[in-house]
Amino acid sequence: MTSPTGALTLRPHIAHWAEAGVPLAATLLGGTEDPRQNMVEILDAAIAALPDGVEHIRTRWDAGYFAAALAQACIERGVSFAIGAKRTRPLMAAATHAPDDAWVPAIGMEHTEIAVIGYLPGTWPEDAGIRCIARRTRIPVEMIPTARARKRRTIPAAQLTLALDGLVDAVYGYSFILTDIDLTDPEDAPEDERGLALAEVEYWYRHRTDIEALNKDAKHGTALRHLPSANRAVNTVWMHAALLGCAIAAWTQELASTDHGNGRGRFTVTRFRREIIRTPARLIRQSRTILLRLPPGGHLLEIVLPRLQALPDPSG
Repeated sequence: MTSPTGALTLRPHIAHWAEAGVPLAATLLGGTEDPRQNMVEILDAAIAALPDGVEHIRTRWDAGYFAAALAQACIERGVSFAIGAKRTRPLMAAATHAPDDAWVPAIGMEHTEIAVIGYLPGTWPEDAGIRCIARRTRIPVEMIPTARARKRRTIPAAQLTLALDGLVDAVYGYSFILTDIDLTDPEDAPEDERGLALAEVEYWYRHRTDIEALNKDAKHGTALRHLPSANRAVNTVWMHAALLGCAIAAWTQELASTDHGNGRGRFTVTRFRREIIRTPARLIRQSRTILLRLPPGGHLLEIVLPRLQALPDPSG
């Protein structure tokens, strides 16, 4: 696929294991190709890459993957899902007509509420317990985004017209999720925790943006932002090599306990390469012992290497 200037435009689509912070599967598509064309293949590849013992899988998908086929594939594989829904007129109408008592506060977002609304696209499975979560954020008129801003598209056209005509002092921006995850509160939940299960699922889905940091790390740390060839096969090999570098950096830090132990708090690939891989050193012999002598000053390698050496031999 080429741009108007003749440049090759390709875009990697990557499935990450969020808790571990490592890539599981990826494919390289043209910049204008529909990412939904091989989303089931990516799902299967990601599932196959997970280690044994993972009891339940929950997946988060952007609205670019909004499709009934993906939902059906997840259901058939016993995988829970939350998929961003496109803002269609029927969906916007369903949200704007939701009763006031259906809305509960969102976690960690000011002036934002969430609710379960009665909407399911016609081609989606009706007997799979799929629910639609709507999120609305109050936006004062003076803070309405400019016409070119993506956020402006979250505001229903009727509300936007009233606001621009000076007839209302605030509007709501909406976003939507379709999920088969249980949103039911426990029967003994106190009144002040009503809707907590719903809020927790929406909060979990919203933080899929953590993955954007991993994608950024791959672009800047392992050169995924610059594909070197006009040949897609060559670029695909380059992409997998870049993601392998990300995985090596992530697992090394996991094994050496230099992170928080939950896929967070890690060095970027750039820092990992600079302070561990590219640390100058030399081997010396002293009293029949081989030593690795590092240059003066503190080095991460002094912490990482002994911890890696202390790990049990995987061969037994």
